[in-house]
Amino acid sequence: MLRNKSLVLTLFFFITLTAKSQQIDIRIASMYVINFAKYIEWPAGSIKSSFVIGVVGNPKMVAELNTLTAGRTIENKPIVIKDMSTLPIAEVKNCQILIFDENSLSKLKNYQPTIAESPMLIITEKDFSPKKGVGINIILDEDDDYKTKFQLNKTAIESRGMKVSSQLQALAKK
Repeated sequence: MLRNKSLVLTLFFFITLTAKSQQIDIRIASMYVINFAKYIEWPAGSIKSSFVIGVVGNPKMVAELNTLTAGRTIENKPIVIKDMSTLPIAEVKNCQILIFDENSLSKLKNYQPTIAESPMLIITEKDFSPKKGVGINIILDEDDDYKTKFQLNKTAIESRGMKVSSQLQALAKK
């Protein structure tokens, strides 16, 4: 009986490890987001007093981005991280980047009227929706040991008036 319990506990441990390893790494995804901002050019005058990154539905990413961006700037503007889940949708107008985790992606339709055609990089997790204006999708690459990677939709980004560097395009998963 004790042996069966040990076997079950061992099996549970390995299943938990496998499941955990098949989740997007928040730290890597957050570092990606910061670097995306460096390799995308926003239209002149579109960044006001600060560079705002809004996150819908992922408090862990909000915390990680706050840690990684403390004291940093983009285009000589301080980086501000906002948890958009706690703010009115109208606040999204101030964002340069807007991130939806996989559990909040259904909320994207609520933001569409406010963000339509604005110079804003839309980032999602695990669900690439180019028709919804999504420019970057953060994924787990099943073909590469479930590493956190990203897909890029240059057309969606450029349709919002931004330019994508060739370096960023080269790094994206094809």
